[in-house]
Amino acid sequence: MESLLGMGMLVFAVAQYLSVPIVQCWGIQRIHAISALLVSALAMLLTVAHGLPAFAIMLVLAFAVNGAGATAGRAGLRNASSHRGFQRLTAVSNAAMDTLAVAAPSVVMAIAATQGWRVACAGLSGVLMIVSAMLMLDARRKGDVPVVPETGHECVKGLLRDPRFIRPTLLVILLQGPFSAMMIAKPAILLDEFQWPPSLVGPLISGVAAATTGGFLFAGKCVGRMPEGRQLLAGLCLQGLACGLVVLSAIDATAGRFAFVAACVVSAWGFALVLPLLTAMALDGPADRRAQASGLFGLLDAAGTGAIVMLAGLMPVTALGRLVVVTGGCFLVGIVLVTIVRPFAHEGN
Repeated sequence: MESLLGMGMLVFAVAQYLSVPIVQCWGIQRIHAISALLVSALAMLLTVAHGLPAFAIMLVLAFAVNGAGATAGRAGLRNASSHRGFQRLTAVSNAAMDTLAVAAPSVVMAIAATQGWRVACAGLSGVLMIVSAMLMLDARRKGDVPVVPETGHECVKGLLRDPRFIRPTLLVILLQGPFSAMMIAKPAILLDEFQWPPSLVGPLISGVAAATTGGFLFAGKCVGRMPEGRQLLAGLCLQGLACGLVVLSAIDATAGRFAFVAACVVSAWGFALVLPLLTAMALDGPADRRAQASGLFGLLDAAGTGAIVMLAGLMPVTALGRLVVVTGGCFLVGIVLVTIVRPFAHEGN
């Protein structure tokens, strides 16, 4: 499952970049709504899938369609706000999504245990279909102005040569990769390695989601009050602490399960602290290149994160051992970038 989800993230990465011309032609809000509608339709089709091939194909297609929505969403938020305003909006919007994830694991597990996973998936996708249809009607009524693009290839070359784009993108990969690997492996580790019952694992996953919500809200409060370099260093240090807690969970059978849950919370806070500011830095620049910057940022971020998750799944060690290698390696590279390369010598405006 780790390898399948890692493949989905790679497809999600490529789709974000390939969707840039569509976003520029059709408009940000319209593409965002269409993407959500198609994702909900594919999720509904999953409920009638029989066999692994059909399930895998529709799941990966859902990742691909969601890529267009991600590109449109980032560009739309950045166009609607300033540098620091975008950081706050990113933090609040991620906190809102994590709030939905607080109750979802327990509710979905309860429905799946009594009615089956197909009923649970159909219920969630039905709600999303209704909301996305409302967004499409709103976009049609109000209209959606297309994004005026800068020359495609020249814009991409400029972004790839710009340290203000490349460095934040690389750093967000180094923090999101370990975070994603830990979140994906978390249910299996709690169920299989620590032998906790599903009735307890659901609330634990909800608790981690609640902690992530708190981390994003705290990150939003830090905007304009804490120097960006210091906030980034704090996020990296939290990732280092998460690595230490995973090591403790691997060597101490008694306290291991509690150390692992703490590692998940600490990793979530580290990621929440840095995601808004790094995304804002990567999307700074002229408005006519933000759709390209959003798509390229999504491509590199999701591709790097997906590669880390896939490599972690292929390591011939235990699940906890894989997480130790991933979190520790990314932490060391990130510290070198921040303390030696020093990509943030000045504050964003």
